[in-house]
Amino acid sequence: MVRILPVIVLALALALPRAGSYLVVDRPLPSDAAVVLAGDWGDSRVNRGLQTLKTGLVRDLLLDADNRRPVFGGTLTQIA
Repeated sequence: MVRILPVIVLALALALPRAGSYLVVDRPLPSDAAVVLAGDWGDSRVNRGLQTLKTGLVRDLLLDADNRRPVFGGTLTQIA
């Protein structure tokens, strides 16, 4: 058990910093719909969702947005 512990610690030290990169795949495929969740600063999620809609990768875009805050002179619902 004592000999295995350094191996486990080393394996975790090498694997953990890159663990999230295994979950992110940036090769979008065409889809019927996409959901954009609110909660980011600078509306980068909304912009990426609109780009995806304009390129034709999704047919419908569902926005979860705060409608009380004006963006580009209107609410996100009005812009969509």
